[in-house]
Amino acid sequence: MDRFAVPLRVLLIAASCSTALVAAWLWYALTFILPTVNPSSIPLWRTVATLFLSYSALSLLYALKESRALWLRIVIIVMSIAAISFGIHSSARMIADEKAGGHVEGYIFLMAVLLGGHGLVAILYAIGVPRLVRDHTGHT
Repeated sequence: MDRFAVPLRVLLIAASCSTALVAAWLWYALTFILPTVNPSSIPLWRTVATLFLSYSALSLLYALKESRALWLRIVIIVMSIAAISFGIHSSARMIADEKAGGHVEGYIFLMAVLLGGHGLVAILYAIGVPRLVRDHTGHT
């Protein structure tokens, strides 16, 4: 394996665990906070928590599995593009809201940065590692 593969793998595992912790926190909020504060937002946050947990689990599977199926690589790349897009859009929105003097949800900004970072690491690992290993071994 290439010298970049191991650090990227470790970063992907750490990012996946962080995303899973965010999902767990969201499920806690869904269970104990939102029913009394904002019950109408429960379906939205349930979907977000499920997507975070799914992305985390698939990323961990991809990082920990030695032989990776092509379908899993494609799913990771697509989900990573979505994660990066969500991260950029949500971060930019929170920054724009703050500059306009509006209400800023710090937890959304934190989730956006974390998910965008996870997406970046995952896409580098999914696209970069196979190419780096192929280039290093001379196989085409």
